[in-house]
Amino acid sequence: MEQFLLTVISVFFVLTLIWTIRKGLKLKVKARAWIFAIAALLLIPFGLAWCVTSFGENEPTAGYMGIFVFSGLGIISVILAYKEFFPGAVSGKTEKGSSTPIGKLVLVCAIGLLVALTLPLSIVTRNMTRTLSDKEKAQQMVFDHLLSDQALPNVVKKGLAYETLYAGYPSHLKFRMIQSMVSGVENEQMVHLLDTILPEKERKRLLNELAGATEQWFTTDNAYPDYALEPMPYFEKIEGNPEMVVRWIYHNFSLPEMKRATLENVVAGNFSENFDDYMQSPPDSLKERMIVPAANALGKQLESAEVPAYINIGDEMKTGMDEAEVLGIKKKIRGASTLLKNLWILPVILIGLLVFILFRSIGKSKRLKWMGWSLLGIGVLGLLFSLPLQNVYATTSDIVLRLSEKAPPPALALIEALSYPLLDQAARPALTLLYAIVLLGGLLLILAYAKGFTTFFNAFNAKNVRYGQAKKTA
Repeated sequence: MEQFLLTVISVFFVLTLIWTIRKGLKLKVKARAWIFAIAALLLIPFGLAWCVTSFGENEPTAGYMGIFVFSGLGIISVILAYKEFFPGAVSGKTEKGSSTPIGKLVLVCAIGLLVALTLPLSIVTRNMTRTLSDKEKAQQMVFDHLLSDQALPNVVKKGLAYETLYAGYPSHLKFRMIQSMVSGVENEQMVHLLDTILPEKERKRLLNELAGATEQWFTTDNAYPDYALEPMPYFEKIEGNPEMVVRWIYHNFSLPEMKRATLENVVAGNFSENFDDYMQSPPDSLKERMIVPAANALGKQLESAEVPAYINIGDEMKTGMDEAEVLGIKKKIRGASTLLKNLWILPVILIGLLVFILFRSIGKSKRLKWMGWSLLGIGVLGLLFSLPLQNVYATTSDIVLRLSEKAPPPALALIEALSYPLLDQAARPALTLLYAIVLLGGLLLILAYAKGFTTFFNAFNAKNVRYGQAKKTA
């Protein structure tokens, strides 16, 4: 995509350069007009190319700076040189053969720029809000990319990786070892453990309950959601199968080699009641012998753990936010959702205004050309502004990086897992429409300039025929 846009910019530069030189020599424009024209020819393509390459390097701020600063100065240069290359344009005449007034040219360009900015944005935001507001679609997306057997192991590993990357290594050596060991577990083995504790069907049921409670909370005036989790049944599955957990750990964790003193105690039959002493790799001949005492030590450690029978989400929210604050956030979310859903009205109004200007103020002989150039410009600029959507993975990584100082590492893993499919699904229709606009604009320009192309090729062929006849005569 980057190469395609750079090629389009290069072709635009060459064609515009040829046209400018021919037009300027024909009209014998002043030196000042040449300076502004050359400045425009250099600044506009340079700003566009800067934008394309900056987005390709995942630097959107630099990209917008290039297009607004350099290309903006180029547009100002075009305005300053326009009346020299189009004599009579300032007078406002629109008779046949006269130039289009500069005011209307600037207005059409400004409206086209706004359409190029708002059209892809409105499509993407509308698709995202429609997905999130549809309970079934949102629930299926969360399950497929977060809670399914295929996705959950990767999310867990990504969360541990972000824990190390953004939160730093934990000070306690045991936690550091656990992070490292879990990251190296194969996905199939992780799924085996997860399905023993919380099977995929159970995860789907919990997600359905949570989605229903969330929908009810947003559609009512209640300040806090009415939903409670019951972690005890799942904890009891671990507590009731300590031997299975120990076997899984010995099979999947790369434990450090057992210390000599611990090994001597195991051989003598003196087993520790501290489970940490079993987080070492014994010789293969002693592994089976250590399973039962390790499971007993793990069982005693789990018995001392304090696990609440219920976790009420509403009660947890009450400790951090008062009722007025929660209601204010809900109101803002509803307002933002309504705005984003209806943002598509703005580009539709702008497109209608653009069509009205073209058909009301432009002569019939020029309408096809103006419509073609307008659509081509809107499509190309829209693709430029949509460059972050064409590399969703890089955009998602940039979002995670920007949130790394505000959100905890596990939340970053959840954001990455959900934002990628959400952006990808929302961006495809916008990009497809922009490509279609580019093709339609190009087709209209071909039709508009068909007579000129025919005249050019006929003249070129006639010149070749005359040259051949003269050569044959000689």
